[in-house]
Amino acid sequence: MTEELKRRLRAALSRKDDDQDTPERSKVRKALSAVMDHLRDCDIDLELRAPLMHLYTALEDVAEGRTNPLLEPAQMGIGTSKKKTLDALQWSMASAAVTILINEEKNDLATAVKHVARAIGMDPEQLKEFRKNVMKGRCPESARNNYDSFLADRHRYKELPAKDFVDIMISKGRALSQQKG
Repeated sequence: MTEELKRRLRAALSRKDDDQDTPERSKVRKALSAVMDHLRDCDIDLELRAPLMHLYTALEDVAEGRTNPLLEPAQMGIGTSKKKTLDALQWSMASAAVTILINEEKNDLATAVKHVARAIGMDPEQLKEFRKNVMKGRCPESARNNYDSFLADRHRYKELPAKDFVDIMISKGRALSQQKG
């Protein structure tokens, strides 16, 4: 089942764009369509697939120039971070990479921050501040959860040297930068 889904995703992402939508949103729609087709072929109930269909049709509306309430921003609450989710994910990952370098490679804070920030293309001082805020709980819950999740992944793959694990994280951090478009 997993291999079939991978095949479908690769095929969907290799198809030529046939509309005027942004390349990134077009990729998302193609991948989502492949997932929905796969779920349908696995006899997943329509009721369970419906939320994905709603998201897909909302993306289609936006691609064709129509608004859709599903994709309209909610009111921003007091104290809500203005940092976009993808940005916060990248900063949380970078912060966790710094922590791993400090704890396992015995780097000092300045060296670890400089290495990770330079490799991903971040400002070292901002990364240092973001990490400090995450560690003190002065951040959105999602940022702290992401940070904790990256550290939990590290514990799952202890057989991999810390430096190699951080290199993988840095590679993913660069990929997130490319997705921001």
